[in-house]
Amino acid sequence: MTQILIADGSEIVRKLLKLLIGSHPGWSVCAEAVDGEEAVRKSPELKPDVVILDLAMGGMNGLFAAREISQILPSVPILLHTVNNIPAVVAEAKKYGIRRVIGKGQDGTFLIEAIEEELDARPQGVAALLEETAPKTKGTGEPEAAGNGGNNGTSKPN
Repeated sequence: MTQILIADGSEIVRKLLKLLIGSHPGWSVCAEAVDGEEAVRKSPELKPDVVILDLAMGGMNGLFAAREISQILPSVPILLHTVNNIPAVVAEAKKYGIRRVIGKGQDGTFLIEAIEEELDARPQGVAALLEETAPKTKGTGEPEAAGNGGNNGTSKPN
């Protein structure tokens, strides 16, 4: 069963997403979150197969939540479901680990197809295991040093 975590500040949108996802054979919503902080808290515990985030939520927005979740679960596809699917938002979303931006005004089949495509594109077997166990990076391509935040006691100018 494919497990999907959804985060949206609107209860109505969460209910509609839950109905849409539940209508697809083999998929279910493993959790709902009202904001980014809740999505980040639930992700490592539930290890969803896909995360769907809204951009504009109270507290932590979808971009910051995506950055945190992608560091915790790097192989999990994150989709941004938003009314703000303009090119600037799409470009910014990619910087935060979001794989796709889907407009809320679009037909639900766009979201379903995006989820299917992202699930099909995931690494399988040994490749998936290697991706999950690979050292996390600081966003610069350099691995983080364990226990000290990665700066080895020295500071680097920005």
